Amino acid sequence: LSSPLGQPTPAGAGWGLLTAQGAAAHRKRFGRRTRGVRAGSGSEPTGAPGSHIQGWMTPEELRWLHETGKTMDSIVEIGSWKGRSTFALCSSGCPRVYAVDHFQGSSEHQREFGFEHGWSPFPEFQHNIVERFSNAILKRMASADAAKDFEDASVDMVFIDGAHEYELALQDLAIWAPTARRFVSGHDRQYES
Repeated sequence: LSSPLGQPTPAGAGWGLLTAQGAAAHRKRFGRRTRGVRAGSGSEPTGAPGSHIQGWMTPEELRWLHETGKTMDSIVEIGSWKGRSTFALCSSGCPRVYAVDHFQGSSEHQREFGFEHGWSPFPEFQHNIVERFSNAILKRMASADAAKDFEDASVDMVFIDGAHEYELALQDLAIWAPTARRFVSGHDRQYES
């Protein structure tokens, strides 16, 4: 996969796809304009939006999500964990941020975090996101099941950070890319699995 228009993303570790038509429409509609929600406006304790929540995204990646979210009217996030990236997206001011996660963990995390003993990140996600943001729309289900609720070209942006195995990540991309009007991006492209 390549980054938007073949260029590295500001976030570095993420990946993205943006068609020439989508890029032109984005420039025409938004230019450099954003919603005007300022980082550090009290929506996050310190640093990048969401950086106080445990997760793997860097502060630079969180800031990129936050700034990108300012130009979107709707975003679907596949894989939310405890809400680190969801916080960045919701605090951007995007009116609708769909968080899709079954909260059973991806295979590489199931033993590491104790899923076999009934642990789940959902209570922390609920505290970090659901109780805090009215623009967060939770879809607590598998990615493929949630995709059935969305028509083609029905959301501005899709952010994929769910299962990291190649086949499952490719499946998420195939299922979700048609739903995006403007932009598809993701995280952990360098993850070896």
